[in-house]
Amino acid sequence: MEPGASSTLYTSPLYIESESEIRCATYKGGVKMGQTLNLNIGWNLATGKEILSSSPSDKVLTNGIRGSKKQSDFEWTDWYTKKDVSFILDLGANTDIKKVVLGCLSYSGMAVCKPKSIIVKLSSDGKEYRESAAKEFSESEIFKLGNFIEDIPFDISDGKDVRYIQVEYKYAGDCPAYYIKNGQQSRCRLDEIMVY
Repeated sequence: MEPGASSTLYTSPLYIESESEIRCATYKGGVKMGQTLNLNIGWNLATGKEILSSSPSDKVLTNGIRGSKKQSDFEWTDWYTKKDVSFILDLGANTDIKKVVLGCLSYSGMAVCKPKSIIVKLSSDGKEYRESAAKEFSESEIFKLGNFIEDIPFDISDGKDVRYIQVEYKYAGDCPAYYIKNGQQSRCRLDEIMVY
């Protein structure tokens, strides 16, 4: 339903516990100011859970909101480093899982692309981790031209009693000579880790 001047006023934190669509609008003196904000909140085992990482932008990985093809919509992580990156998802309790999916942005005009590889590790105690799934990407997959969002799935066959999920990715390297941003440092942007 479209919010109107007589809709319920937002005055306290809103807690979401399932897949939802939220519509918000600002009114002043009964007149709508600007456009309606539409938020589609996805829901999975990772939604709202804590990300253990030194990067503040990693917090968007579990907010349930998917990023758009615009990397500037504040829904994408921002790792701009020539080093490999790692973060840990704390599910809050030991859980059985079957799949981990990472939303990944490719935007050749801004040198945003897939990493060289991604490894998913699992732990029940946060101390001992075991490698559960991994993917490597070819140069043509990494430096593909265009602007698109891709979900990268990992089937988990050993997902019993898991609380912590560690994701490690390897830096893809500088952009090759044939690429739009040739010689520029590449970057990786993820918008959501989804666990099922």
